[in-house]
Amino acid sequence: MFDGFLIFLFVLIKTILPVVLAQLLIQFQEPTNSTHVAVASIDNDMITTIPPMAMPLMMLPETTQSHLENLVFDETAMINKRRRKRRIRIDDDKPAPGNSIGGNKPVAGQEDDDTLATTLFPDISEPLGADDPTVGTNSTLIDDLSDFLHHAWNDAFWLSGLLVLLTLFGCFCCHHSDLRERLVGARMRIACCSLIYRKTLRMSRKAAGQTPAGYMINLLSNDVSRLDYGFIYVHYVWVLPFQACFTCYLIWRRVQWAAVVGVVGLLLKTIPVQTGLSRLSSIIRMRVAKKTDQRVGIMNELIQGIQVIKMYAWEKPFHKVVSIARKKEVRQIRWASYIRGIYLSTMVFTERSTLFLAIACCVIEGRSITADIVFPMAQFFNILQLTAAIFYPLAVSLGAEALVSIDRIQEFLALEEHDSNPQSPNGGLQRHLNDLHLTEDSNKPAIELQNVTASWEETTEKTLKDVTVKIEAGKLLAVIGPVGAGKSSLLQMLLGELPIQNGTATINGDVSYGSQEPWLFTGTVRNNILFGLPYDRHRYQAVVRHCALSTDFQQLPDGDKTVVGERGTSLSGGQRARVSLARAVYNNASIYLLDDPLSAVDAHVGKHLFDEVIGPRGYLAQKQRATRVLVTHQVHFLKEADWIVIIEGGKIVTQGTYTELANGKVDFGKL
Repeated sequence: MFDGFLIFLFVLIKTILPVVLAQLLIQFQEPTNSTHVAVASIDNDMITTIPPMAMPLMMLPETTQSHLENLVFDETAMINKRRRKRRIRIDDDKPAPGNSIGGNKPVAGQEDDDTLATTLFPDISEPLGADDPTVGTNSTLIDDLSDFLHHAWNDAFWLSGLLVLLTLFGCFCCHHSDLRERLVGARMRIACCSLIYRKTLRMSRKAAGQTPAGYMINLLSNDVSRLDYGFIYVHYVWVLPFQACFTCYLIWRRVQWAAVVGVVGLLLKTIPVQTGLSRLSSIIRMRVAKKTDQRVGIMNELIQGIQVIKMYAWEKPFHKVVSIARKKEVRQIRWASYIRGIYLSTMVFTERSTLFLAIACCVIEGRSITADIVFPMAQFFNILQLTAAIFYPLAVSLGAEALVSIDRIQEFLALEEHDSNPQSPNGGLQRHLNDLHLTEDSNKPAIELQNVTASWEETTEKTLKDVTVKIEAGKLLAVIGPVGAGKSSLLQMLLGELPIQNGTATINGDVSYGSQEPWLFTGTVRNNILFGLPYDRHRYQAVVRHCALSTDFQQLPDGDKTVVGERGTSLSGGQRARVSLARAVYNNASIYLLDDPLSAVDAHVGKHLFDEVIGPRGYLAQKQRATRVLVTHQVHFLKEADWIVIIEGGKIVTQGTYTELANGKVDFGKL
């Protein structure tokens, strides 16, 4: 509310400034010693004042230099005499000229002075009961204060100082309110960026797959930036009615009903038009955002596959695709620009058309059109149109765009999240993280699935169907099957990404996951392996040695401190796979889910990784007694697996040891 109070003061000061300036100009019209002298009129024996430039015209032969010296005009005595006469009239309960609406018409030279003085500084001793003896002690102080205010209001020096102080204070209120509003917008933008980032980390795999990359980029680059300017002018919406009433009152003192016609006409030309344009602008803004999402998504995919595009010389076809998407976006932006041009044009003709209406009303009422009426009226309308035709349209349009951005961010925040402990009416995933590093002698299995049915969508076709399997602690489970059989979906279900619809899945221990497609971020190789965990030198060196990365570190220019590019582009495919595997192994867990980590490496490197890391004589089995779930197509490693599960079409076809499956005449070559 303090920001709104500052804006209210700024608007109030801007409205009062023309009144102070007009009163100051009136003071400059008073006669001064240097510019006027008194001359005796020979016809009627009266003393009048004329400028020195008119003296040669008024010189008569009978007028001597001694006469002129005696007739020098004393400005101070003249003004004090006029003020004393005015106070005598007030004390006699007679309305002063120009101070009463129904009184006599004031003298032309005193009209502005008297009217403005009684309007802004009325006689404050009258309402306190001057005749009451109980307030007699305060009457002197009140009279002195009233005399001081009256003197200051009719003194050029006081008015000049007041004009400067009001201007400085108005600048202070304007700039500080603008700064505070911009800080609020910056805080909102930063908070929304943080919300989007945290939401991205909590999104389920299903929601992430349905969210285009262009949509995310547009949210973080375009939508949140609308919040910086969306609420800078919002306080002018409620300040406008107060300013309109105050401005109408100031103009009413001179032209009465013409003031109402002008102010109401100005508001009718701005508020309804700008409100309708803001609604239309918000609709077009939503269309522009959707087209921008499509265009940014296409550009993101194009940049990711730029090597393939260059290799096959597909530049022109993709240039045409991007051009079509851009034309659709520009078409919507053009309509938004038309609307913006309409409400920007209202800033030009609003003041002039309003002044024309007010002057026409004065002519109809029979009032004389003079400069002392037109110019103050134009100044008041100019200040009012600053709020009504500039700040109010900006507040409405920018606010509408900000609300559209907020709706888009809210829509993104409402997407499905990953549930760390999902539950369903018929069962669900149950995790017991306290049972870490279970030994082989424990009676509690590391993973147990009982009739689990899971699916990404609520459809009749299920991803996993009646999956039942039990894995003892410290054992190696090999999951094999044809492409698209559901092997990776089984791991996603154990991670809690794939929703369980029926059955129960129990996991005793914490989980570390190695993905099928290695993902690296921009940073050093060491940071990609640590992935935010504290650096343990002995464990780190052991993991690097077992994952066959020591030789690679010797070849890199800066060893494990070499900075990899975006998505690890400076490393080969096998190096990225081994760094991803080392990241999963470095995480000290009791259960490791490894999704085909051997597919991207050579045969001899794959054998080294299986023997040193995954197999029964590897690092995970000997040092940590960890349970390993390995999805693989390398069937020659199945002999060393403790348990084998064959999946086809989302169902477990058969399971058992290698000997049992071999005796059952299972053809591993077809898998």
